[in-house]
Amino acid sequence: MSLYGSNSKNSAHLESGGRNLAHGHDSGLPAGGARGPILETEKLRCRFGGLEALSGVSVSIQPQTVVVLLGRNGAGKSSFINCVSGYNPIHSGRVIFDGEEIGGLSGWRIARRGLARTFQVPQPIAGLTVETYVGLSALHGGQRRLARRAATSLAQDVLNTTGLIGRARAKPTELSTAELRRLELARALALRPRLLLLDEPLAGLAPSQVEPYLQILMSLRDAGLSIVAVEHSVRAVLDIADEVIFLERGVVARQGPPREVLSDRSVVETYLGSRFTSRVFL
Repeated sequence: MSLYGSNSKNSAHLESGGRNLAHGHDSGLPAGGARGPILETEKLRCRFGGLEALSGVSVSIQPQTVVVLLGRNGAGKSSFINCVSGYNPIHSGRVIFDGEEIGGLSGWRIARRGLARTFQVPQPIAGLTVETYVGLSALHGGQRRLARRAATSLAQDVLNTTGLIGRARAKPTELSTAELRRLELARALALRPRLLLLDEPLAGLAPSQVEPYLQILMSLRDAGLSIVAVEHSVRAVLDIADEVIFLERGVVARQGPPREVLSDRSVVETYLGSRFTSRVFL
């Protein structure tokens, strides 16, 4: 079935783009499977003033998997993304990416090593076209700088993959909310990551726009990319997650397969509320 209704051309773009991202342009994606966890944190702590956002979080993320972070507002989900990606300081603990300690490195140094992230609120450069904006990430991302022609080719692959190739000449101000979400994903993918951190990627999307986005993520996972996403949609969790990490007050309260975690009465009551607990368990 086409990922975009009856438009088989977009579906073909997604398939070929995913292959190119996985195997071309010095993407850094594993060709034969990475060795060991792609990401590990050990007793990770992060605080803001007197508030401790993360209180000793230890997790292990396997390569070529989709892991979803669940939890109420303030549970530490975005703080985890920010600390691992170098945008918030780590006060203690370790972050190990693909066998290398990265705790304490700046965000741009971490991104150059192959760990890219998206933001809850996309802030593209308004005066650039979609293709130029993504091309700049392709030009400066990764450990090896690309020539301009290779960066342009990679940007086109990324736009194919995210379904934005038809909007390559548009300005960000001309894009819809769903297209801006895809542009934020495209920017991160152009950095040639091995691990992608997504902070609420489905926020603001209509139900009809969610499925195509999830299909893109599954295609990227199948192409070799590892993904950690903060998400609130239970449907999305059940559709794409290989594993769920449930955070509560800055600690890992539960971790495991999505249906196993979401069958835990305390998780459902904490995350969805008691009225949903009665529907599920009574």
